[in-house]
Amino acid sequence: MELRIRYGLGSWVDEHAELLFGDCIYPVCSPDFARRHQGATAADLVNLPLLNVEWVEPDWLGWEEALLRGGVPAGALRARRFGKFGVALQAAMADQGLVIGWHRLIAPLVEQGELVRFTDLVVPAPGEYYLSHSTTREMSSSAKVLREWLLEQARLENARPLPTDVES
Repeated sequence: MELRIRYGLGSWVDEHAELLFGDCIYPVCSPDFARRHQGATAADLVNLPLLNVEWVEPDWLGWEEALLRGGVPAGALRARRFGKFGVALQAAMADQGLVIGWHRLIAPLVEQGELVRFTDLVVPAPGEYYLSHSTTREMSSSAKVLREWLLEQARLENARPLPTDVES
């Protein structure tokens, strides 16, 4: 594997990393869930069914950290725990609660109406997406062409604004 797209802080042993783009996170749920809880604010999130992804990656935010970064006092939260983001998204689409949506990953589901944003809480993601390659071996000519194409696609993606409305 010559090229990798990685999420994190941009520093990996024996790899050169080039920033592709950042991300933000916000609560999402099914349209029916949103209708039933219409008028809820970010402060109300702590009392609603939360779907939390238990991830080993330190740059992956859970509900407690996301709410803390968003200025919402949370205390000890009760949330259903999932080991995979995709399964938590399916539970949210099945009307089982709220999941933290990583914009770059869930934007198509929001555009298709499978998920909807819930409240105007938006938190910058702690890491960013990088294109990385080994510093210990030469990149092939085909990998160089792919690298240039990926960087161009990232420039186009960066032209699309991220949601920035933050409720504190």
